Amino acid sequence: MTSSIDIPAGNIEVGIEFLADQDYSPGTGGIIRIAIDGRTVGEGRTIPGRFSASETLDVGCDLGGPVSTSYDSPHRFTGAIDWVKIEITSAPPSTATP
Repeated sequence: MTSSIDIPAGNIEVGIEFLADQDYSPGTGGIIRIAIDGRTVGEGRTIPGRFSASETLDVGCDLGGPVSTSYDSPHRFTGAIDWVKIEITSAPPSTATP
C-alpha cells in the first residue's frame, strides 16, 4: 500500500488504523488505513498472517522480512520520530471489560 500523496516536509502526524475482521482470531486479516495529518491517504485489505519469529513490531526500520519487494530490510528511516502512540480502541468481545 502506498500513500495517494507525497509525504509533506516538516512536522506531520502519520496514523494507522486497523479494522480487524469480525472473528478476532490471532493473525486475522482486515482493513488498514493510513492517514497523514488526519486525512486518509491510503487504504487496503491485509491478508491473514501467521506467527513468525522473524517478524517484529518496528518503528523507523524493518528488522524482519520486508513486506514489499520495493525495499530491502532494514530500510531505516533517516528523519526524526518525535513520539509514537499505540492506542487500542476496542477489544474482541471475549476480552472486553465492562
